[in-house]
Amino acid sequence: MRAVVPPALARGSEKYRFSPGVAAAGLLFVSGQVGRDADGHVIEDPTEQYVAAFECIGSVLAEAGAGFADVVDMTSFHTSFDGFELFTAVRERYLVGPVFPAWTAVGVTALAVPGILAEVRCTAVLRH
Repeated sequence: MRAVVPPALARGSEKYRFSPGVAAAGLLFVSGQVGRDADGHVIEDPTEQYVAAFECIGSVLAEAGAGFADVVDMTSFHTSFDGFELFTAVRERYLVGPVFPAWTAVGVTALAVPGILAEVRCTAVLRH
């Protein structure tokens, strides 16, 4: 088992004592990622917030030697489904098939950081 911590996520990893990703048993478990800027501030524009969350996931995947094509399972948590079409449009930029991951979308009343609209976690297969 090994921690996967991209440099851009190291500060939050240290502050909150968690691993952005954990590689174990041929799988990569990516912690929930959200849309914040490089300084840790919540991105207000919903589309940009979703893009930032998927970019964070991408950085964890890349750090472990994987990519979005290796994602086999994804869970997204949403404070509202009002912007769900925007979320799925952004998701489709990153998860392009032909095989799509299993996906569960969950509605929640709040997330750990005020202003965050969605948090996304996933599991990927490590092929090396």
